[in-house]
Order: sequence, then C-alpha cells, then structure tokens
Amino acid sequence: MTFRTVRRADLSAGSSSFRVVDQDGRELEWINRFLDMQCVRGLAPLSLRACANNLLHFARWWSRRPGVDVTRFTADQFWPGRRRTGRLIP
Repeated sequence: MTFRTVRRADLSAGSSSFRVVDQDGRELEWINRFLDMQCVRGLAPLSLRACANNLLHFARWWSRRPGVDVTRFTADQFWPGRRRTGRLIP
C-alpha cells in the first residue's frame, strides 16, 4: 500500500489542509485526526506540513511490518506480546 501527503483547500477552518491519503485517495483517519487537533491548537501551516510528512514516513514504515493494518492503528500493534497475555512482555 502506498501513501502520500496532499494539500486540500476545501476543508473547514478547524481542519488541517495537509492530509495523508492512500493510493485510492482515502484518508488515514487517525493521522488526519491528529493533524486536525494540531491545527485547532494553532500550529503554523509549515509545522503542520512537517508533521504530515513525518507521519507519512511513519505510516509507510509501519505498513511494511507483517500483520499490521495501518488504516486501523492501535497501540496493541506496538506490543505483540500484550495481545496474548494482556500484560507487557519486555
């Protein structure tokens, strides 16, 4: 799966104009929700673009891991041992 950052001008004032989308143009909801929160917080446009690009690189890296669905990001994906036992295994 491939991802890219796009800039959209048709969004409301409380939404970041920088969005991370997949190859079909569908937004990665969890990334864009974070970007929207940073926009509401008052982050500068260039900082929002930098955040979007950093999260884009993370999504690309994370999507190559086996068994990971980057469109449904959960903290359990970071700790595979937690899924089996319910507690963190170092």
